[in-house]
Amino acid sequence: PQGTTSPADLWDTWISRRTLNCGLDVDGDGLVTAMDFAAFTGYFAAARSEADYKSDGVLNTQDVSAIQTDLTGP
Repeated sequence: PQGTTSPADLWDTWISRRTLNCGLDVDGDGLVTAMDFAAFTGYFAAARSEADYKSDGVLNTQDVSAIQTDLTGP
């Protein structure tokens, strides 16, 4: 009958991967993993601006604490 739809006429879309700019993807590979913390600690040890996780213009242990909390959750 006219106006009915068969399963073959339906279509769906889905997101298979989504990249968020959440600040946790320190190494920029699109994934948040332990490698991001490793990259962060390397930046922190070298006193690079990428380690200013809190974006307050100061590189200190508060940046380390903040990224640890965000990576491990509450």
